[in-house]
Amino acid sequence: PFLAAIRAEPDEDTPRLVYADWLTERGQDDYAIYVRKSVELARLKPGTAQYQAVEAEQREKLPAAQEKWRGVSMH
Repeated sequence: PFLAAIRAEPDEDTPRLVYADWLTERGQDDYAIYVRKSVELARLKPGTAQYQAVEAEQREKLPAAQEKWRGVSMH
């Protein structure tokens, strides 16, 4: 249901943030942080110091998140 909501409203942050909360509730913190940082990046202007800082934080979580992506059930 989360991915369907995200696809249905690609410009809306709420489905992504709800999905991130769901991931956190299931111990998928790295993945949840990655999703939240993606939402945050979409709101920032590329090239700014703030954008670069958030992007670095997101990159830091990527390896751990990637390891878990395949094991997360979305149903």
